[in-house]
Amino acid sequence: MSVFFAHFAFAQMALCFILLLPLLKKSRSIQLFALLMLCGCGYLLGDLFGPLNKMSIVWWAGYLTGNALPGVFWLVSISVFSDREELKRWHFHVASMTLLIPTISRLIQLAFDFDLRQFPAFYGLVTYGALGLELVLIGHVLVVVIKNWQADLVQER
Repeated sequence: MSVFFAHFAFAQMALCFILLLPLLKKSRSIQLFALLMLCGCGYLLGDLFGPLNKMSIVWWAGYLTGNALPGVFWLVSISVFSDREELKRWHFHVASMTLLIPTISRLIQLAFDFDLRQFPAFYGLVTYGALGLELVLIGHVLVVVIKNWQADLVQER
């Protein structure tokens, strides 16, 4: 049953992305939401194609989009729900950390041919540091939504 829902979710997000393509130049929120849909599609690649061979192109696509997903979600949420706050360059830097920390860690492991799990302190720092950042971003989104709950979401931003 979960494979059915993965296919259904992938189809819905892919369709949403395709429908947003002509509107990409209209606003930053639309661009970010289209990117969120693309990241969601990439996140589901492992479920759609079964167990993936590590380091294949499809595995890397799923890995990169899955790690970018929390940061893109944070950017979309701030863009849509925050009335007073315009996205600044530092927002994009913080959001990119959800992708950069795991990716740089993985690339260093590949370049020097070692497994980070052999070093529990560094493994914990990378794994739980990235997870902590993702939780902080989600918590910040909740605060922004609660602060702006009376805002008009129908109004075009």
